[in-house]
Amino acid sequence: MKVIATADLHGYLPEIEPCDLLLIAGDVCPIEGSHEVGDQLAWLQRSFRPWLGAQPAAEIAWVAGNHDFGCEPEGFAEVADEFPGHYLCGNAIAVQGKLIYGIPWTPDLPKWAFSAEAEAWPSIGEAIPTETDILLMHSGPAGLGLDGGHPDWAAPKIGTEIRDRIKPELCVFGHIHEGFGELDLDGTRFANVAHTDDFFDPIHPPVCFEL
Repeated sequence: MKVIATADLHGYLPEIEPCDLLLIAGDVCPIEGSHEVGDQLAWLQRSFRPWLGAQPAAEIAWVAGNHDFGCEPEGFAEVADEFPGHYLCGNAIAVQGKLIYGIPWTPDLPKWAFSAEAEAWPSIGEAIPTETDILLMHSGPAGLGLDGGHPDWAAPKIGTEIRDRIKPELCVFGHIHEGFGELDLDGTRFANVAHTDDFFDPIHPPVCFEL
């Protein structure tokens, strides 16, 4: 299976090469302009939805991120059902024999979308099915060194759960742009696939994986 993964688009919609599965790990909405829910919903319908539909991917799975206020209101999942691909928010989807689980939350960002306090992360981790093959997160697990020197911005109290119980083939995320990179650990490939850098310039191309 050829997998293309990216994150932190912030309104940039990159060229995607043909693949079996496209993964988008949150922060899809533009960094410039309004962060109002209505304005972001309009952009998602006007720009993001057609872009999804034009991608040369057999399947698409995506999560929101802390900049995606338009995705946070109750009922957005029903709106996203009309979009191409699969929007995930604490749930799983089986795609081509792989179970994908999506987590949009970020640690302790109370003024932003999908913020989860440290006390919530053990429960978030426990909710991930053991059978998960691909874990799609916005904020990656702490302790991997893929945090660009900002360990407090990564998801706490979830790394052990991922490595010891779930053991997915692939765990992709973004959120901390400076942490772009990947590593193999205990049979799991962890990858920060942020498209934009810390100046919100789109310098990192989507990343290809073979599963």
